[in-house]
Amino acid sequence: MIRYVIATIAGVIFSAAVFWILNKTINPDVWFIDDRWAIRMACGHYEAKGRVIESNGIPVENALIQADLGFELIGAISGTDGIFTLSGTRFLCDKPKSLVSIQVQSDKFEQSTLSVPFIEREIEIVLSERYEYTDRMNMHFTAIVKHEGDWWIGWIEEVPGVNCQEATREVLLDTLQVTLREALEFNRTDAIDAAGEDYEELEIAV
Repeated sequence: MIRYVIATIAGVIFSAAVFWILNKTINPDVWFIDDRWAIRMACGHYEAKGRVIESNGIPVENALIQADLGFELIGAISGTDGIFTLSGTRFLCDKPKSLVSIQVQSDKFEQSTLSVPFIEREIEIVLSERYEYTDRMNMHFTAIVKHEGDWWIGWIEEVPGVNCQEATREVLLDTLQVTLREALEFNRTDAIDAAGEDYEELEIAV
């Protein structure tokens, strides 16, 4: 009886040692054997493919795509066809977080941030063109300024809500220009978000 017990214990220890050696050979990041061994034997790398396009479907080349997996930060560059591949280098053995945060940057487009399910392996990212007013038309606005007490105050006639206060007239004009640009960009972004999908942008001269 004692021999049987000793043989059983020795067999368990031997099996555990063999499993630990194989586990370390396949996946160096795994150090412990526990009740999740079946999951750990299925360790693998994260990989997802996708495409970056404009709102009209044209591929975006040389866009920088970065993904935060929670345990690793990985990146990729889109090709001439807009296609990219995100490949992790670390083994994933534990249950991952449910969402992956992805950030996309390109010189000619607005930065885009989105969250996709971790199990999603095909990702399509649509970028909005960066709005440059100097590229569209020479836009002019009217600033009303006045000296009141120790301050210069001013606002823009055509855009409600753009008003500033500074110590000098020169600084006030600079501040009005920056605030106006920010307000126009905010209004544009808000209008595009409200439009949803299947829209077009047209220039209208008045």
